[in-house]
Order: sequence, then C-alpha cells, then structure tokens
Amino acid sequence: ANSFRTSHYPYSEEEMRLADRTGILIIDEIPAVGIGFGDPKKLRGPRLTQCKRQVNELIARDRNHPSVIAWCVSNEATPKGMLLSVVTGRPARGDRGGTNFLRTLLEQCRELDPDRPAVLVALLGAPREWLKMSDLVCLNRYYGWYTQPGRIAEGAQALAAELADLAELGKPILVTEFGADALGGSHAEPARMWTEEYQADYIAAMLDVLDACPAVVGTHVWNLADFRVTQSILRPNGCNYKGVFTRDRQPKQAAHLLRRRWKLTDS
Repeated sequence: ANSFRTSHYPYSEEEMRLADRTGILIIDEIPAVGIGFGDPKKLRGPRLTQCKRQVNELIARDRNHPSVIAWCVSNEATPKGMLLSVVTGRPARGDRGGTNFLRTLLEQCRELDPDRPAVLVALLGAPREWLKMSDLVCLNRYYGWYTQPGRIAEGAQALAAELADLAELGKPILVTEFGADALGGSHAEPARMWTEEYQADYIAAMLDVLDACPAVVGTHVWNLADFRVTQSILRPNGCNYKGVFTRDRQPKQAAHLLRRRWKLTDS
C-alpha cells in the first residue's frame, strides 16, 4: 500500500513528514464530510466561508509536502433529493446552490495551487455534473455491502458497469473507498456478511474489477483498522468494522490477502 486519504480532516504535521520520508502519496482533505444541500439556504453562506478558510489553511500548511498529490474539498456531499436517488438507483440532479458551493472550493484550490488536482469524493448517486467538476473522478462505492448485500458477484458486476460508464468522462478514476465490515474472529463457510471470510472475498472480488478497468489509477480500501463511531443500528458496539485490522491492530484475513496481493517482489 502506498497511498491514503486524510479522511476526513487534515492529519498532524508529523504524519505528513513521515509520508514525505517514506514515499506515501496523500489526498489531503478538509473536514467537509457529509454536507447536505437540502439544509436551509441560510446555512450555506457561513458554511462556505468556513470551508474556504479551511482550504486556505490546508494548502498554506501542506503545499510544500511532496507526499500531497491532490486537494479534496468534500466527502460524500448530498444534494437535494439524494434519498430518492438512492432508492431509484439513478444519479441525483445537482441543485444549483450545491454545485456552485463545490465549484467555488475546487476553483479556490486551483487558484492557490495550480499544480495539483482538486477533487471531491462522491457518494453513490451523486450528480454526474459534480464528477465532471472534479479533476479526478473519486468514488466511494460499497456494492455488495450496502447494496446487493451478501451478493458479492452481483456487487462486482454493478461496480464494473459503473466504471465502464464513468470511463467515458475521459478522466482518471480513483475508488477512494470500498470495503465490508468484519467482526474479528467471526468465521463462516460458506462466507456470510460480517465474517472475515466475506470481507476477504469481497475485497478480492472488487480488486479484480478495479484492476481490469484501464481508467482506474488507484484504490483505497476502507479501512486500515476498526474505529469508534456514533452509536446506531448499523454499528455494533459503536464501531465501524471495515478495518482489515482490529482496533488493537490484529490482522483479519483481509490484511493477509492484501499483503499477498500487494507484496513487492524482486525483478
């Protein structure tokens, strides 16, 4: 593995210097995660002011780090009507306010640093016009988990179909999140959701799809390690278990899979 996103906030300067020394490639991101443009319009002005300040501060601090390869202005922003889009499977239409908001931040990045791509990371169903504004097409996709649950082969087919469609935009594609939850020590044969076997099979299948698409220039498995989140019916014990390591950094089967798959060999 040679890359990560600072999702979803700027990392410490020590982390950035470590990446510089070790050759890790970073997508540097402001903490604009899950912005909803269905909110009242009166919130957009103060929110845009805050995001613009964060972009200024991020680029001023990190622009001289060779590890930084792109600036990210938002993660999984949602336009009006996004819920309907998820239900119908059709991309949402970007409302003018949301589109202008994101375009302003992307253009600000390009003005401050013309030499690096400016990107936004899109949730499934995000408007196509948002993807067109981004210098790289950055996608978070969980086919075979949140959609087609338990059906890895169907999820892989859906991902392949979308990648083929988006390749027509003529831009490099980065799949910036994909993964499945696995409870460390949970096993089943045949594989079932939430087991280590399902997570490993899922990641292997999606990597096969990604490797087969010439437009895909990079991928980020979500996530390195399990992490604490807000309590909900989707998060047992208030944790996200998509890590390929447990919270105390014990490897799951997926970690061993990735090590075999990505291990460098002498040539």
